[in-house]
Amino acid sequence: MNLFSDATEVAFQTDSRGRTLFFPWGVISKGYVVPDAGTEQRIKTFYKYYYLIGMVAVILCLVLLGWPVAIVLGVVGFAWYAIQVRIYVRRCDPADVSVREHMEDIARKYNLPALWGLFAVSVVIVLFGGAVLLMGELVAGITFMLVFGLFAGLYGTLLRLRK
Repeated sequence: MNLFSDATEVAFQTDSRGRTLFFPWGVISKGYVVPDAGTEQRIKTFYKYYYLIGMVAVILCLVLLGWPVAIVLGVVGFAWYAIQVRIYVRRCDPADVSVREHMEDIARKYNLPALWGLFAVSVVIVLFGGAVLLMGELVAGITFMLVFGLFAGLYGTLLRLRK
């Protein structure tokens, strides 16, 4: 599997009754019962391409147009994702799975080297954000540190759950 397929798979879980659950906001929100295989495939395709296209677009903006445009693009992309998620889940029932159960499922889906790699990259980017902050780029530095600090915390928690 590749990074985008892995990222897509961790947003889904199968409950004890065999139903597919979708967690559009990861571990910070409730999940939804996906009503059928067709809806599941549509959501997975959207989710995978959202992350692929979003990552490429933000990186290109950073390189070609600078931090402010990349941040605006990120906010617009996030809003578009939120709208699409509402469309997909409006016909789905809420799932009855706890946040801890969902996090344990995510921890099992990632292999250990991938989790360590994601944790390490997140920490490095937090440090990079600190360097950017010291160079006088206040918004970019703080943004890197906050966003990737949250990711580092998440991956650290998943590593603890794997043991």
